[in-house]
Amino acid sequence: MESVHEQGGGTADGHANRAELKGTRMADSSWSVALTVREPAPLVLANVAWHLGQGAREVRVFLDDPGDPVAPELEAIPGCIVTRCDEGHWAKRGGRNQMQTRRQVYNATLAYQETTANWLIHLDADEFLYQKTPLADELGHLAELPGYLHLDVRERFYEAGHQAQDIFAGGFRCPSRGIPVFDRALFRDLSPWLAKGLAGHAAGKAIVPTGRPWRVGIHAPKYGQRRKENRLAGLPSGSSVILHFDGLTRDHWIGKLQRYAGLDIEDVNRIAAPHRRAQIAMAREFGGDHEALGAFHDRLKCLNADEVARMRDLGLIDDIAFNPAPVIASVLGERTPDLSAAAFDRALGTP
Repeated sequence: MESVHEQGGGTADGHANRAELKGTRMADSSWSVALTVREPAPLVLANVAWHLGQGAREVRVFLDDPGDPVAPELEAIPGCIVTRCDEGHWAKRGGRNQMQTRRQVYNATLAYQETTANWLIHLDADEFLYQKTPLADELGHLAELPGYLHLDVRERFYEAGHQAQDIFAGGFRCPSRGIPVFDRALFRDLSPWLAKGLAGHAAGKAIVPTGRPWRVGIHAPKYGQRRKENRLAGLPSGSSVILHFDGLTRDHWIGKLQRYAGLDIEDVNRIAAPHRRAQIAMAREFGGDHEALGAFHDRLKCLNADEVARMRDLGLIDDIAFNPAPVIASVLGERTPDLSAAAFDRALGTP
């Protein structure tokens, strides 16, 4: 069966004809977001509202649960395009793939083909695009980029002893240079559970120019036949980064890790990086011991004052003051959800 990424034409390097790129389609720097989600409504609504409020032309939300009760709320937001991933949706590609990452890639590539914007970025619900300078200004100079624009990642951490009152509280750490011998010295006994000093991913995300015969991956686009795919080059963004929360609360992170721990080993090995597999192994070892899992979360996510100072001196802290609440409220108005950590845990079903 033809896969969505195989449609369209282009040159041998996956680049569309330059004559096509000089047309009106690439005349502006509009961008859109694609999300495949199965998360509590407050997070999904906050993510959509933030990106629309920050200039996204549209946010395309694919509900992994076709019966997700957040659908009507999303459909009421101008600029939000909702797809319920029901049997009819998956029938177009031969059925629903059991692998979450495969579903994400299919949906992101579908959004890439259908969006009216000139650029598209695929994000997870716990990832927020943050512009230090206007992204549109940067994109305006990159219409003929032969690859994609790479957005580096910043991962939320907590300062030890501080109680997070809302789901976006905390600071942001940067990935290290990724030199193993130095990372082992910097992060010591935590090294097996971190990638470049981060508990989530260190790969960043791609904002991809549309109108090309590419397949949108989790972190970067590809082109060519699925079994002989080629990766494209990424130009580091000078304007924007991705803020990755990797669990909006401690209980949210624990639940995510436990879901991974419930998968078959073969599936975990297929979708998870080595450091995440090590975290999942710990979750299996702890079983349902919530206290032990919480302590494990704190080991990976909480930094004391000395650690923060050391990482800042090493250039591994990004002092971003992120308060999305006003932007979210400007988009959602009276429908703005409670963004407190306590309310979010209640939405999770956590006592």
